[in-house]
Amino acid sequence: MRKKLIALLSIFALLLAPTLVRASAADFIDDQFYELPLPANEAGYLGARVDDSVSFTFSSFLIANDDEGIKNGLGVPCADFKDAECSKYPRFTYNIYLPPCSVAITDDCITAITATKSDGTVVPGKLTGTKPNYSTPAFKGDPAFNMPDGWYPSMWSFDGIKHPGGDGFLLRASLLSFQNKRSIGVITPQLRVSVSAVTWNPVDISGNWSKETNGVSRDTGLMSAGGASSPTCNFFLAVKECATAWSLPSDVRFKVELKTRAKVSGWVNGRLSDPKVEVTPNGTGQAFAIEAAPMQVPIFAMYKKFTEYSKEFQDFNQRVGGGAGRIMFPESNWRSVYSGSGREPFDKISAFHALNTYDQQAFTEFQYFLAASDNKAVATKNLWHFESNRLFYQDGDLKLNDCSRDLTGLAGFVSTNSTMFMATPPKFNTATQSLDYQVAAPHFDRNGKENIGRYNLVIDSNVARCLYKFSTAPIQASVTVINADGTQQISTSTINEKNGWLYLSVNGYTYSAPTLKVKLSQEAPTPTPSATPSAEATPIAAQVLPPVMVNPLKAKTISVKLGKVVVFTVTDPAIWKGKVADSKIAKFVAGGPKSTYETNPSLTLLKKGKTTVSLTDGKKTYLLKLTVS
Repeated sequence: MRKKLIALLSIFALLLAPTLVRASAADFIDDQFYELPLPANEAGYLGARVDDSVSFTFSSFLIANDDEGIKNGLGVPCADFKDAECSKYPRFTYNIYLPPCSVAITDDCITAITATKSDGTVVPGKLTGTKPNYSTPAFKGDPAFNMPDGWYPSMWSFDGIKHPGGDGFLLRASLLSFQNKRSIGVITPQLRVSVSAVTWNPVDISGNWSKETNGVSRDTGLMSAGGASSPTCNFFLAVKECATAWSLPSDVRFKVELKTRAKVSGWVNGRLSDPKVEVTPNGTGQAFAIEAAPMQVPIFAMYKKFTEYSKEFQDFNQRVGGGAGRIMFPESNWRSVYSGSGREPFDKISAFHALNTYDQQAFTEFQYFLAASDNKAVATKNLWHFESNRLFYQDGDLKLNDCSRDLTGLAGFVSTNSTMFMATPPKFNTATQSLDYQVAAPHFDRNGKENIGRYNLVIDSNVARCLYKFSTAPIQASVTVINADGTQQISTSTINEKNGWLYLSVNGYTYSAPTLKVKLSQEAPTPTPSATPSAEATPIAAQVLPPVMVNPLKAKTISVKLGKVVVFTVTDPAIWKGKVADSKIAKFVAGGPKSTYETNPSLTLLKKGKTTVSLTDGKKTYLLKLTVS
């Protein structure tokens, strides 16, 4: 019997929580805000949202497909990775929730969760069930691929610890991986862990947790899978149970311990205050111990008529096209006027963009939206999130792959309360000899109070020395906070090296779009320390600039200022390849699918100078002269 195809679009829409009409100021609960409603039920609006809390609304799922299915957003749900139907397809995507460890499950599981009160009392978590409360997995994995069975999020309580809604805490620890090739074998998944304060209410609907609960789209007639939210259940949807989020207690530190058979990426980002993260070998995989207090994060959301944005932003949007997000008008049958990718026809639709991919394109687009906003957050949420990168990061002189090749544990970890950030290690600025890390957020919270920035960096000492070419001498740091207009801020910072780790904390700066410039240095080896320390050059201000859009089929030359990004406006971004003659001046970055969105090929500018760039679509080669000033 032929199996029905499912719409993978439903999976990618999980980054987009449904509408929640904003309540009055008197009864507004920040952690229960999810999305601004469309200002009017008509075409012409473009909005944006950045909110980590809505990126954890996946169910446990395993979907197989081929290249044609990926192109059309279609796949086949699998109950068993090894069964004949699933095995026919060369690619697969999954999200796997890890269960608590037990006599029967001794790996790919949660070892423990504890909560530490402000007085230092450690309270062990008590398992109260799973959501949904099923006793068999959603699908069977394959140990040969380091793929465990797909289980479910777990609920916990801690004696004497409550939140505004009660005493239940939801733990979602999962392994996520997109569009893997079955022929490759063992893969590197993304580890995602969150702790949330919740209450549960009975409802008549269910998330996509099984064949019986996977719904059918009214628009396409295709089965949907992977979703764990709905327009009437925003935060998390189990089986006929809906979770409501509450603020986590700020004075409690949560510690999650788990182990995996797969080795996940060594670079991590998160929403954790004063984190302590340990990663140790666990056979071929790893054991994690993640401890931190929740972090207060400003949430951004806005709408405007597309024609009211700056001409520069309109041009950028029409060239880059829509990414992750949702069509808000018309509510149904919108595919009759828009394919879902490419240039968005705002004379026929209204849409919002979900910018929580935390890459350069999302950062640039957020800058445009922020400039058009009232510079206020719509809410401030208390979050506890930990997320590994899908891939190691390579950027010019900063080569995390090369410096982490033999690492068995964590390479580095960045945690910030900034609304928008880059989910990568800080870049090394050769001109200023500093680590540069871009952050951006509304300057004020919803009540008009300044948002105060927090940034924590923990990096393996050996990795740091490799990345930044240091000796074994002790490392010191000076921190400068540069505003987007070039002015400097005063902040507090601490750095220390202990037990093989380099710890840096920067606090007290304000937003909207500062660049944190961390200058690492070492004392020169000498028998007699100098009485007068040598002067250090003041770091040059770095502004976040909009990209330069270039059509390589028409352009012959590119003249651009250092600090910008060159984006090539081409069809079929994934097929384009490029090479820069002088790799010290610029680096070619390939385009193509990035899990839930697609990027155009681009150039990252590294230093001033002149060189040439060759681009090819496989049929024809285009040569462009590049001048970086």
